Amino acid sequence: LRATYAFSRKVDFDGSVSAGINDFLEANITGRHDTFASWDAGVRYRMNDHFQMGAAYSYIQNWSSVSRADYDSHGFTLDLSSRY
Repeated sequence: LRATYAFSRKVDFDGSVSAGINDFLEANITGRHDTFASWDAGVRYRMNDHFQMGAAYSYIQNWSSVSRADYDSHGFTLDLSSRY
């Protein structure tokens, strides 16, 4: 599920949430079943027609039937772009 909010002509906010299940079919990982949940949030600023920048944060939590495969992950992104 994703949502975007245009705060102004120059600023957008966005975010998403998701969840799912992964079943592993490889012979050497028989019976592995993972469940995950994630969310992210970001902001984008358009300075003008030629330059924009954005920042985002993402989080993923994974629960697995294989104990050593449980993890959580944090991600940060910063992007700058221009066009002429």
